[in-house]
Amino acid sequence: MSRTLIKFVVSLFVITALVNASYAQDEANMPRPNTKAGSAAWMFEFGGLATMGLNGFNIENNFSSMPVVAAGWKWYFADDMALRALLGFATASSGSDSLAPFKSSSTAFGIAVGVELHTHAVYSTSPYFGAQISFGTGSNDLTNKSVGETKTSGTAFGIGVLAGFDWYFTRGIAVGGEYMLGFTTKSGSTTFTPKGGSATTTDDPSATNLGISSGSVHVIVHF
Repeated sequence: MSRTLIKFVVSLFVITALVNASYAQDEANMPRPNTKAGSAAWMFEFGGLATMGLNGFNIENNFSSMPVVAAGWKWYFADDMALRALLGFATASSGSDSLAPFKSSSTAFGIAVGVELHTHAVYSTSPYFGAQISFGTGSNDLTNKSVGETKTSGTAFGIGVLAGFDWYFTRGIAVGGEYMLGFTTKSGSTTFTPKGGSATTTDDPSATNLGISSGSVHVIVHF
């Protein structure tokens, strides 16, 4: 077990223990997890526990690694069972045509779908596990006025199992954390156009990984 995962698990138990202790004498007033059939919620995922990875469509190339904050929704099609979908998009640029010797721009897009199975609630906390598949694509354009232009593009695919929790600190709103264990693969290509020359395209080395592929924190808002 990695040190990061150990820290995550320990933090989860500490947070849960503190929350449960604070409400132990007033259980009737606790916010309850909303996991009944037909309920729905917006989801907002952020990096924090680790790099977002394919959970947030971390598109990598030779020049940049752009984490994409994801947002979406989940719908409980049965008690304690939810379908979810996430979308992410990001773009960034630097430099200019007239002033800087370098100019770069990057874009990234991703989509993920999954299912959650919530277990017995612990006071205001709803632990869950599930599975998810995700796909992302990204590109980067770097121009060096004295050398030429380099364009890279790539795709990423992931599939895995996940585990996490939602803590309802008030009615209908929860915060939580999640880790994913699974398989990820990435591939891409690079096109270089020297100043005054013709373009040449080469395939970049592909990469695969089996292990903890992502970690995130999230906010859940029911509607």
